[in-house]
Amino acid sequence: MLFAEEIRMKTIIALANDTAPLAADQVADFIALENELALDNDGWALLVPFGEHRKKRLAMVGGKPVEETYVQIFADADADVCLANEKGSGLFARLKHALVKRPIYNGHPDIKLYAPETVTVGGEKLIPIGLNDGLRKTARGLEFKPLLVPDGEQAVVRDGCKYPSALFLLKKTGTVRANGDIEVRPFKVASIGLTPFPNISGVDALANAREAAAKQTADKKTQPPNPNMKLIAGWLIANGVTALANQADPTENMVLDAIQKLFTDKTTSVTALGNDKHTLTATVTTLTADRDKEKQRADNATTALANEQTAAKAMHKSRCEFAVDLHIGQGKLAVADRDAEVGRLVALANEADFAKAVTALGALPVKFKTGGGDAGDKKKSGADATRSASEQVLALANEDARYKGKPFTPELYAKILEENPTLKEQLNQAPAAK
Repeated sequence: MLFAEEIRMKTIIALANDTAPLAADQVADFIALENELALDNDGWALLVPFGEHRKKRLAMVGGKPVEETYVQIFADADADVCLANEKGSGLFARLKHALVKRPIYNGHPDIKLYAPETVTVGGEKLIPIGLNDGLRKTARGLEFKPLLVPDGEQAVVRDGCKYPSALFLLKKTGTVRANGDIEVRPFKVASIGLTPFPNISGVDALANAREAAAKQTADKKTQPPNPNMKLIAGWLIANGVTALANQADPTENMVLDAIQKLFTDKTTSVTALGNDKHTLTATVTTLTADRDKEKQRADNATTALANEQTAAKAMHKSRCEFAVDLHIGQGKLAVADRDAEVGRLVALANEADFAKAVTALGALPVKFKTGGGDAGDKKKSGADATRSASEQVLALANEDARYKGKPFTPELYAKILEENPTLKEQLNQAPAAK
């Protein structure tokens, strides 16, 4: 019987996720909730009364425990659906040889089979203590007829498990109320459990435990029962507290110890994180200072390089101007061609190309008069002045103790002109073109 029940469970779970075409009213998210309700004493137990019943569960959603609240709506039509499914019709018409007589357990050890996302406490075994001999609809709601094995009877007498608790499969209606409650409707009885703590009190317990129930009520007045700590224990287990994993019915002291351990662990983690943050803050400060220092160094190097490039360009242009002016003074170049020749030499960035170009200028024949003849005194004077000034600059560079032996660079050329303003003035007097 247990083997057949396990097959039926797996089939239901598979059916809930089946992609085969179903009727529009059958396509829904299936959930499972245990309903700890009251029992009559005439051999038929009230499994679920007509009306609305609120139920909370703790489920893992996205890796985190989330408390969900459902409103279970049970009307006359819902009872008909449950009875039809019990007979193998309706939604579960595909299930052949399904087990009609549902097992009765001590509690709900099978809820994980139907709703694996549910957070529960303990690892109870799937050992039935009885079976359900039938379902019927009455004016009160849906009733069942329990048949208990000896272990089941002992659970009623010894453990006080006198009240039935139905594990229903339900479908969401698609409505979520303003307070967040999710509406669901039962469509199938999965199993039935017995519990000492029903959700709804005020009715009789099982017939064979009437006297024990009265005694239990008297005992409760003097010695309150251990409160149900399963919800809190389930939350603690979900947060990594494994000490309660094998406790089917944890006590308040067990839960308090677990909370204290969780609090201590979290406090230690927070302290460690605080220390790490302090260390990281100091490291970031140091790295920021180093970055700013290196950036300033790079900016200074860029500025210095730009200044050197500007000075180099100015020096190169001065050399080009001097070479052209020298050859103009020698009558090898026309004054009118000065700017073009200077521009041509400036464009020669390669030092070897520049030297070749200057050598080529020196090899040019003399084409223009630089003094005497019919050119006129003014033209002659300008050319002679230009040639004379250039020659004097070269003479100073070769013979004057201030400049002798130094490389004839643009800087030296500029220095000679600066210290000899007369030569500078003569060079600025451009000779007239022929």
